[in-house]
Amino acid sequence: MTIHSEKVTGRLRTVSSTCELCARSVIIWAMNGGRRRAAWAWGTLAPHAQALIQGDPQTVYIEADARDYPAVLRHPETARMLDFTKPIAVLLVALVHFIDDSDDPYGVVAGYVDQLCPGSYVILAHVTSDDIDPELGERMFGLNSQLRVPLTYRTKDEAARFFDGLELVGPGVIDLGRWSPDGEVDGPKRKLNSWCGVARKV
Repeated sequence: MTIHSEKVTGRLRTVSSTCELCARSVIIWAMNGGRRRAAWAWGTLAPHAQALIQGDPQTVYIEADARDYPAVLRHPETARMLDFTKPIAVLLVALVHFIDDSDDPYGVVAGYVDQLCPGSYVILAHVTSDDIDPELGERMFGLNSQLRVPLTYRTKDEAARFFDGLELVGPGVIDLGRWSPDGEVDGPKRKLNSWCGVARKV
């Protein structure tokens, strides 16, 4: 599941769209001349990415490591598709928890944010172990240690740090299932939670 910006100036509207994404990906959406454009940076699954965007001239993908933000931002396809002098929405959904603390995740996010002009948005969702179901947590932590790219579970305060220097909109950093542009909504308590937030660069 990803969230994309239909409008990145004025009031932010968000819609949900189902899309299978690989772990190491960054999706950059922008409005250029009233049309939505997107640059996708993929770490793997290039054939799948090609299939998803086939026939869409407003969308391109690049194979890159999302941690290497200079390479993503300077890539010829990124430069061709996106005008960084205009507001852009950067989606970091189910991505940053794959960046280990040793790879400076806060520096990576700041690297993207620094290139955005005022009026741009950052949307981030991050898995957490806060209030996790104990039984599920035991299984998840055991499995996580065996993954090639393990997740780094972060607290709400740690997730909120990714928005430093930005202006949070809506209800702020809350559970993913409860976020709404009009405020927090009721939802069932889940066994595995993710923090999410939307923020604007001012």
